[in-house]
Amino acid sequence: MELCELLEVSRSPVRSALSQLEQWGAVIKRRNQGYFLEQDAEGLLAIGAEAPPSTEDELYMKLIEARLSGKVSEVVTQVEVMAAFDAPRKAVEIVLSRMSEEGLLERLPGRGWRFLPAFDENLSWEKGYEFRLLIEPAAMLMPSFKVDREKLTNCRLAHQDLVSTVRAGKEVAAWIYEIDSHFHELIASFSQNGFFVQAVQNQNRLRRLMEYKGYSNRRRIIDWCNEHMAIIEALERGQIERASELMRHHLSNASTTTPTAA
Repeated sequence: MELCELLEVSRSPVRSALSQLEQWGAVIKRRNQGYFLEQDAEGLLAIGAEAPPSTEDELYMKLIEARLSGKVSEVVTQVEVMAAFDAPRKAVEIVLSRMSEEGLLERLPGRGWRFLPAFDENLSWEKGYEFRLLIEPAAMLMPSFKVDREKLTNCRLAHQDLVSTVRAGKEVAAWIYEIDSHFHELIASFSQNGFFVQAVQNQNRLRRLMEYKGYSNRRRIIDWCNEHMAIIEALERGQIERASELMRHHLSNASTTTPTAA
């Protein structure tokens, strides 16, 4: 129940996750006591890095890659996706719905789905970062800006784990996006202003499709993780103005990196 409340999910997925962790040797179940960790932090990280992706996650990545390479047209049907990737109907339904929720697809009347416009042109890419350079550093200077230290610490630890995993040569494209987008949304949330949060969330959805290609550039991934952690460190020290300036510098660096960099 503690995990259900912490993760804001029902008991069923928590039970499934704990059962999987038990199979991997990460935890042990003790009757009438609960689950106990069997690995230290380094051991848990290794287990997570080796965890096989779900059928839906694999299909999600394959569909993104196919769209970016032009192998999938702007408009697709569920049947076409099933045939192209030899995927079960249920998995395709889940992936298409997930992409729709994330602002990558829209459902058309009938059976079709259309990929929404993404940052597929340099002009759109530049304008997106022009907007982010205006709002994200500014959100940090709002009088209402207040850091949640526990959430910030968890964010820093996630970045440290990601750096270790990338250096180990693991494939973590989906994880990279989640940590990157969560960082920017978390910082925006500290402003206590929902308009900033919604703007950052919208930008994250729009840039997801094109930035996925850049996740093979491991040197850049480590660089932006270090830039994020520098911002986190400044916030932990109460240096808000410095953190805002570091955010501006980080976004400026990102804006000059082409979305398809390899």
